[in-house]
Amino acid sequence: MATLTIRFTGLCLFVPDKPWSEQPARCCVLLPDLRGPESKKSLENLFTLDPHFGFLRRDTRSGMQDDGLPSVPKSTEVIYLQRKRVWIERSPDSRSPLDLKLDAALAASEQIVFETLQSRDDMALLANFEKICPGLGSVAPSNLGVSNVPNAVWAQILVDTGRLRAGKLGNTLWQIPGSLRNDGKSIIQPLATEVHWTLPDLNSAVIHLVDIDTGIDEPYQIDFEDSDSEVELTIVNVCKTNPLEWDISTRLEDDEDFVWHYELLDDSNKLEILRRLLRPISGADTADLAAVREIFANLSTRRHSLSLPYPRVLIDPNIAPSGDNCKGGGAAAADLDRLWSWLDAQKS
Repeated sequence: MATLTIRFTGLCLFVPDKPWSEQPARCCVLLPDLRGPESKKSLENLFTLDPHFGFLRRDTRSGMQDDGLPSVPKSTEVIYLQRKRVWIERSPDSRSPLDLKLDAALAASEQIVFETLQSRDDMALLANFEKICPGLGSVAPSNLGVSNVPNAVWAQILVDTGRLRAGKLGNTLWQIPGSLRNDGKSIIQPLATEVHWTLPDLNSAVIHLVDIDTGIDEPYQIDFEDSDSEVELTIVNVCKTNPLEWDISTRLEDDEDFVWHYELLDDSNKLEILRRLLRPISGADTADLAAVREIFANLSTRRHSLSLPYPRVLIDPNIAPSGDNCKGGGAAAADLDRLWSWLDAQKS
């Protein structure tokens, strides 16, 4: 039977229905709305960041190459996911629970090196907010709603069956400062650039692209050539530098764009996060989120000791760093019942 694989890459935040260590059965993937054309300021107003683009992409497998130029697909189909809620109708329908691979020991560790990995497809290799800012990694409930979803959300993707695996690590260790942790420990580990959602044993599949605001559905039929076909699609939320991810060599840099994920967190968590960053210099808590952001806006220079934690490249002089920027993330467990009640209604 045929297989469909959805490859997530770029700024995609994975929100489970249970803590990661308890093997979630459902997951909502949120793409923050990071459109341009102008660059935007991050939560704490210290970073001016490039706009990103979120879309569904299908490339032809074979590529074109001429005179040493990078290989690019023969054709690319792009569907923008502007304000879309995405779910997949599969035949035959599967009642099997989501197979999410996660090692609890890895998920709890602040120090992971390649030698400790049994495999490189564990979801513990995402940058997880429960490590970065324990107790403050919850997404705003309105971002997981069915109606009146804030404009901060570009897309919601509903995942509850098939296999979910991390992918594409490169050979680089990343460091995320521990400025929001009680113990102050930095997180050092490899970080996955991709997550692969695989749906095996299919006769047919339809990707439903439902407008979050109007409820209008634009179904996208997946055509399998034969019963052994393998179709790969990509859900992308990457910066304007190389949105189609052509095979172009780029220098690996600190992933400042990761701070976009903080925009999806609950306002109470945002406030406490910024308070913690300011306490070493203010000595007191500022009253509200707007006031805290104003303080950061008035800072004359970027101060890394005050900035939101984001992945930074750990350079090994013996290894040329490889991988990709724009890392996905894992959020704290959240109540997804509203979304799945909506999904059950679509299926009935």
